Amino acid sequence: MRQIEDILQSTSRNVLDVHQQRLAKSNKRSEALRATVRALVTTLEGKDLYTWGHSNRVAELSRLTAMRLGLDVDCCERIYTAGLLHDVGKLGIPDTVLNKAAQLSSAEYNLIRLHPVIGFEIVQRVSSLADVAPAVLYHHEAFDGAGYPDGLVGDEIPLDARILGVADAFDAMTSARSYRNKMSPRRAEAILLDGCGRQWDAECVRAFLSATDGARLTIQQPSMTSVRLR
Repeated sequence: MRQIEDILQSTSRNVLDVHQQRLAKSNKRSEALRATVRALVTTLEGKDLYTWGHSNRVAELSRLTAMRLGLDVDCCERIYTAGLLHDVGKLGIPDTVLNKAAQLSSAEYNLIRLHPVIGFEIVQRVSSLADVAPAVLYHHEAFDGAGYPDGLVGDEIPLDARILGVADAFDAMTSARSYRNKMSPRRAEAILLDGCGRQWDAECVRAFLSATDGARLTIQQPSMTSVRLR
């Protein structure tokens, strides 16, 4: 009996040691990943002064929306990370275009539209970020197929990207940019509702407004002017 107890205790210690080693390695990987994400976001926001704080706000708004949709913890954290990195592709866009105060030319606008693809290429090179790459690539797709880069329609757009698209649009509309003034949250909410089923997934819009205590506006809003988001 004593021998069996000794074996059990020894086995328990070995299992615990292995678990602690794995946990330590996991923590190191997690910290390295967080450091990578922070470095990318800091670099981006230093390049584009008008989006200072934008990535963090989009990440938090996206996570709140995902929680309201009932997604599990891992999904919510994945969407949060995707929110932090959704605009990382703008690192590949010239500053003269990114911060241009005047209206963009067609060529400049087409260049801006490359940022999801550039961001995808950056993110997918980091193996631990591969699961956020689709959201980064598709966050500018529109529910009716009029978005970019691939013109996906409806549920062809990954849910993570549909959530990001709503949060990104809201924060962009309510933030001052080099080419326009910010609008009120109430007007931005009305535009989101008016765009349900066309630019944005209606379920994601409703979850976003509910999660963020948005104004309780009805779907029957007068037609709002579409906002061109870079």
